[in-house]
Formats: sequence, C-alpha cells, structure tokens
Amino acid sequence: KVLFSSVDPDFVDHSKPISEGLNLLEGVKEVSKGYTEMYSVIEFNYRKNWVTGKFDKRLSLNETNNRYCAESARSRSAKKTFKIDADWVYDAGTAKEVALRYARLLSSRRREYECEVKYVEGIEFVPGDVVPLTDLESNIDNEPVVVKSVQQFRTTVQLTLIRLG
Repeated sequence: KVLFSSVDPDFVDHSKPISEGLNLLEGVKEVSKGYTEMYSVIEFNYRKNWVTGKFDKRLSLNETNNRYCAESARSRSAKKTFKIDADWVYDAGTAKEVALRYARLLSSRRREYECEVKYVEGIEFVPGDVVPLTDLESNIDNEPVVVKSVQQFRTTVQLTLIRLG
C-alpha cells in the first residue's frame, strides 16, 4: 500500500530508472483504471482532539478552490469524495501540503502499468518511489511514475506503477 502523504510527485529519483535496454523486460502493460478512481472532493480532517475522539479542523478541496479537483469534476467520472483522517497532522500548513498531494494524485485520471524488470545492482524499488519510466514502444519517455507494489522473484521484480499526470 502506498502512503500518498509520503509521495512527492515533484521529486523524481533518477538513480532508479525503469528503462528499456537497462532493466525493463518486454515493455509495460497498461492496466487503466480510467475514470473509476477519480475524486472531485478531498476532505482532510486534522488536529485530532484525543479527549473527544473528533477532529477540530477540516480542510476541504473541491472544484472551487483546487484545479485538480476542478478537472476531475469536469470529467466523465462520478463526483466522489475522498476522506482522510490525519491524526498525525496538527498545523494548517502541513494539512494543506498533504491535502494538495492527495488532490494531485487522486483527482487525475490515473494510468496503472505492470512491468517486469531484471535486477540491476544498486537499484532497489520500494512502494512510494517516484522514478522515471522509459518504454519508447509504448510512447513513454522519461515519465515520472509512482511504484505502487513490488513483487520480488529470484532474478526479476514485478512492478505495478501509477503514471503521474
């Protein structure tokens, strides 16, 4: 499971490329989620009151105050709300930054890929890594992807990736 609050889509780790000619075996296969997993509202509850068990603060991102939510609201997807209870966040600045990451990742049409890579010494993939993907046959050139899952085998690794943007 990827903890999206720890994913920074603006930081691509170029020391861990997935690329034909280096480690990519037989290209990538798109497993599109289409518009089924898009959210137009992100409700972010924070500053938990441990006495009452409720959250004292809520940040709501929607089509009127967030461009990613607005794009999702205009798409063919159903209007859906993603709720986050962040009992680890207490200040408004952190709440806004984390909620914006969720909006960017969850309010866009996500494309998932599956691929198999061979082990290359020094390159180890873990869920949450943002890495560049190059598969020219699929018309993907140095695109950032989030590693969603990793299955290790003896000489290869099976990856599920989420394309950003």
